[in-house]
Amino acid sequence: MIETIKKSMKGMILYTIIMLVIGIILAVNPGTSIDIMNMFIAVIAMLIGGYFVYDYIRTPRENKLLSFSLAFGIVLIGIGLFIFVNPTALTKLVVKLVGIVLIVKAIYKLQIALNIRKISKAWKYNLLVALLTLTMGLIMIIYPDGTVEWFLRLIGIIIALGAIGELIESAYVMGTIKEIKEAITDDSKVIPFEEK
Repeated sequence: MIETIKKSMKGMILYTIIMLVIGIILAVNPGTSIDIMNMFIAVIAMLIGGYFVYDYIRTPRENKLLSFSLAFGIVLIGIGLFIFVNPTALTKLVVKLVGIVLIVKAIYKLQIALNIRKISKAWKYNLLVALLTLTMGLIMIIYPDGTVEWFLRLIGIIIALGAIGELIESAYVMGTIKEIKEAITDDSKVIPFEEK
């Protein structure tokens, strides 16, 4: 049983170290991380597109009339190639879309604030949220690269801190396992137990 726990803990420690490395990379160099993710998405899109084209080629002639595999495959390959050549394009598009969504939400919140200002004191809260959301949306549209890098850097720091905490916890657990193993092998030792 102890050996099973030790193996499990070693696997957990390895996973935590990998997460720590990912967190550090995201925090230190988010730009490269974005490019790698976009390249990965581009390759996946091209592979899926290639599969659809292959599927169209091997489809019997009588079934090709209603098949969209060729068109869908070519579109996916085109999107993949475009992202591969221009890896920041996908990121900018996604960030700008999120920015537009935030602006629409901010306008809705602003409308609510104006509608309830004479009947509720909560309109100030709605107005503040609307202005903050509108500002964030505009920043994302005007400056998409910086927004993504800042966000990824923050995620990287959170992942790295979480991984450090898990490594400390794992080290403590491994020490406890060693004490339990020594206590089991030595019958004269009594495992200390404190009631909490």
